[in-house]
Amino acid sequence: MGAAREPVRAGPAHPLGLHRVRIPHPGDLVSSRPQALTEWAFGKAGEIGGIVRGVNDVVVVPSWRRLREGEVSEKAPGEFVTIADRRAEDMLSERLTRLLPGSATVGEEAVGRDPQVLDRLHSDAPVWIIDPIDGTENFIAGSPRFTTLLALAWRGTAVASWIYVPMLQLLGTAQLGMGATLNGVPVAPKINPPDLTRVKVALSRPRWWTPDTHRWATNLDNAGIEWSSFDTAGLGYLHLLTGRHDVMIMTWEHVWDHAAGMLLHTEAGGRVTAADGRLFQLGGGNRLPLIAGPGPNTDRRIRRVLEQAPPVQATCRRRLRDQAEFL
Repeated sequence: MGAAREPVRAGPAHPLGLHRVRIPHPGDLVSSRPQALTEWAFGKAGEIGGIVRGVNDVVVVPSWRRLREGEVSEKAPGEFVTIADRRAEDMLSERLTRLLPGSATVGEEAVGRDPQVLDRLHSDAPVWIIDPIDGTENFIAGSPRFTTLLALAWRGTAVASWIYVPMLQLLGTAQLGMGATLNGVPVAPKINPPDLTRVKVALSRPRWWTPDTHRWATNLDNAGIEWSSFDTAGLGYLHLLTGRHDVMIMTWEHVWDHAAGMLLHTEAGGRVTAADGRLFQLGGGNRLPLIAGPGPNTDRRIRRVLEQAPPVQATCRRRLRDQAEFL
């Protein structure tokens, strides 16, 4: 006979006033259904948020503006990694899998070393999706605009997420079907703006633009739609929560950049879709660009604007500026 298990406990009241949940034993969660995993994550949300904060306090923040020679390397052209990225991912992986026995991790740095790590997304085990420092370039430059992104997923469904901005003291959290919060305050559901000229669109920094991105910016200008640039995925998704942006257009699908923010955004009433209109898939194969918007009406209208052929010789009328908007 196995060891006796701790009895199921009643969880705390949800900040949105939803029913109290029952927190299963971790051993019941492997190969379980998303609802049980979501309830477990809700009951552990504060503890998991504490783990994310603790790793930042011990590893990330002490290295900010204090990186030494040899602690920054280029893992691909224009893509940098620091000793803090690697140490933070290792520490998060160890603490989170210990908290949830039988779970696995998919971290940005681990995938960089071995792309087959992504196969864990398709396994029967719960998976922690980790970006230890989103905005590494900002981190290296000494900017406070970097985040830690964390999501818990099972069989392609994100069930809980955390976005933490240590230098700005912001923490966004969400659990599937339970809404989203920013610093503990419930986020109001998104509303589709009735007029596209009132929609605020965010594109990636101009230095990363492709010819398609230039065309999209020109089309947005021609449609009278306001746009600006964002510098990190994590802060971009938080901008959607706060209303700084209504729509974010992204040209990459790395799961560690999107899993946490996607759940926050969808739990606030929005959605993230691929170019073919399908919902974003954690396992990949999404047609780009991705559009994070307040709902299907706005998404479809923005997509039609992007797909238009601009007039011959048309150029983006706005001065391209590598700007970062602050929360």
